[in-house]
Amino acid sequence: MNVFSSLLENSAQFEEILTCIEKKKFPIMISGAADAQKAHLINSICEKTKKRALVITHNDTKARRLCDDLSFFSEGECVYIPPKEVLLYKVEASNREAENKRAAALGALAGGANAVLSVESLLHFVLPKNKLEDLSMTFSYGGAIDANSLPEKLTEMGYNRTDTVNLPGQFAIRGGIVDIYSPDSLLPIRMELFGDDIDSLRSFDCETQMSVEKLKDAKIIPVNVENARETMLSYAGDDYIIFTDEPGRMSESAKAVEWEIEENIKTLADKGIKNDIYEYINRYSEIVQELSKKECISLSAVGNACPDWEIESDLQITAKGMSSYSGNIEFLLTDVKRWQDEGVKTVILAGSTLRARKIAEMLNE
Repeated sequence: MNVFSSLLENSAQFEEILTCIEKKKFPIMISGAADAQKAHLINSICEKTKKRALVITHNDTKARRLCDDLSFFSEGECVYIPPKEVLLYKVEASNREAENKRAAALGALAGGANAVLSVESLLHFVLPKNKLEDLSMTFSYGGAIDANSLPEKLTEMGYNRTDTVNLPGQFAIRGGIVDIYSPDSLLPIRMELFGDDIDSLRSFDCETQMSVEKLKDAKIIPVNVENARETMLSYAGDDYIIFTDEPGRMSESAKAVEWEIEENIKTLADKGIKNDIYEYINRYSEIVQELSKKECISLSAVGNACPDWEIESDLQITAKGMSSYSGNIEFLLTDVKRWQDEGVKTVILAGSTLRARKIAEMLNE
């Protein structure tokens, strides 16, 4: 257990939350948590229950920030899952960078990472988890592949064939040399084949095209993770708790996304382009039904903020926001000494090791 989770050990309110989870009294609503406390609370719950977190919030900016906060508290991997670019008509090019980031995050979620996403991202279709795993490929040094069918397989996975690999989602074949850049990898891989046998397997640098590291194994995941009608919730098995951040605002955001797409569809219909909104996104009402069957905990700064599903356990926590000290250490030291006298556990996060040592020295004087 890390130091942040230990701060809640003797909290009666936190113990009540854990009791409801143990007795599976879901859905649970926890009111009173401000934004600054939510990542701490989520991580502490997951540490105590030995579960992972799939966190859904009302917009993309909040999802990024909450992912950063949770990454700080959590010892495990935490990924942000971006929304998909919705294209209501065929175009020559789409935002491959966003597709690659979404594929990489989905691969991490399938591998057991904590994840944070907006409700807009949740509305978009994804491949079923078993399909993602079936389409993924693992190469081993000294192993063998079907070299003839490899280009077709990579194309099916959404990779673009190029002369030289420079970006995630690309592959290149030059004689017996195969370069592939999986969206979930920091570097592309290069295989040297002798027939179907893998004679060499390395990572390499795109700019210099020089080898970086010899590899025993390398896994690549699909780039195209959208060609299905599955929801992201299907990736959260029994080892996950789903957290919904401000579900009232989530509901408003989901309806706004649906309305915007519907308006764009109406505009295109006037130009003779016919579309159905639910060819592109899940119905939010169906997602709500799926959430009600999961181990779901909602977090809200105020009570009665969950309009879309019935709450089994309505709990409260007492949390207090902190004012900024604006660099005034004397004010900080005064408050810390007062808290110590009151028996309050205090953890101070400093911007650097040097600053932390200075504060510790001043407190010990």
